[in-house]
Amino acid sequence: MSSTLFSTELATDKVLRRVVLGSGALLTITGILVIATLPGPPHWLWPAATLWGLAGLREIRIIASGYDAYQRIRISSTGAMELRRSTDDWMPVELLAGSVVLLNLAWLRFRLADGSRCCELLRGNAREDEAWRRFQLIWRHLGGAR
Repeated sequence: MSSTLFSTELATDKVLRRVVLGSGALLTITGILVIATLPGPPHWLWPAATLWGLAGLREIRIIASGYDAYQRIRISSTGAMELRRSTDDWMPVELLAGSVVLLNLAWLRFRLADGSRCCELLRGNAREDEAWRRFQLIWRHLGGAR
């Protein structure tokens, strides 16, 4: 007996996106400070701190540009995942290992068609939100297969 296929759509959260970008900035600054205060010759530490800062800024820009590319996430019971772009069309993506779904919070990692990787922090309440409840159900189903 085959099961019925269904999907759910989740909206992205601007506040959580700011949390991700802000924590990236904070951790980049923390890394610069840690490197700059290590014992050693300054002519090695300052370039290392600068490289760390540039790498952190690059990662933050990549995440921010990924966030500009889509507004909604759709995941089906088969595990297929799509993103709705600003042009209102859906772009298929590949769900990656390392995604974590908890009761009210989810961290999804996925790869776009061009090979770039993105991540999204989502939150929901299964008691109040039908889409989140469906997402939880789909994730439990997928968890047994991965």
